This record gives sequence, structure tokens and C-alpha cells, in this order.
Amino acid sequence: MAQEPLDDASSIGATRSIADTGCGYNLVPRSASAAGAPWGQEEPVFLHTAGGLVRCNERMRIACVSLTEGRFDALVLDDTPEVISIGQRCMEYGYGFYWPPWSSDPYLLTPAGDHVVLEVDDYVPYLVVSGAAPANPSSCCSFGTT
Repeated sequence: MAQEPLDDASSIGATRSIADTGCGYNLVPRSASAAGAPWGQEEPVFLHTAGGLVRCNERMRIACVSLTEGRFDALVLDDTPEVISIGQRCMEYGYGFYWPPWSSDPYLLTPAGDHVVLEVDDYVPYLVVSGAAPANPSSCCSFGTT
């Protein structure tokens, strides 16, 4: 069952976020920080990106009403797409990630057993997001401060 987002979490206004199995961090672009205040962290994180080594020393709390944990922290980078880490969902929060053979319908399985269906565009899975809570939390994810 999805938790309500907490008051300290922000809406980023994204329509969808890359469901990434190759990134161990959730990421948001600096432009998303207009929705809430990023905060510094004691130790910077260094990421190897296509553009080279990037130092990140800011995080932002993002509300996500359809995922069981209700919110997550994301690194704030100057130039990045919105990314949600599948590895973190699986290892830290008890999700499963499934992409059946020949299927265009991968999904996350929440710890409660609900399916969160992902969209696929050019072979890339995306977690669908919007500004309001979805009618069916198991069908998409909504980033917002409801």
C-alpha cells in the first residue's frame, strides 16, 4: 500500500522518469530545484557520466505517492534527465523489477505485491509521473506534494 508523501517532499513536475538499472542513484536536474530546496551533503558523490566525471553535493527530497516508501532523495545535477534507480528500489526497499520476454510491459512489483507498470520508449523503461495522485496507484507513479 502506498504511503502519503511527507510534507518535506517536493513535486518536480516531470511527466516520466527513466527507470534505470545502470545508475545507483536517483537523479533530478537543477531546474527541478525550483519546486523545493535542495540541501548540501557532507560528502560529495562523484558520478561517471557521458560528459565526464561530475561532482554532486546536493540532494532533494521528492514525493512519490505511488511507490511504497512515499518519497525518495535524489541527487541534483546541472544537466540530467529525471532518473529513478531500480537497483535502489530492489535492494533497499524490497521491490522486484520484471520485464517478461518479448514484452513491452515491464513493471515494478512493490513489497505489498502491487504492480507499477512502466512505459517503454525506444527500449527504455520509464516510470510515469504526474502532478496528482493517480486513481490506481499500482498503474503509475505520481510525484507531488498532495
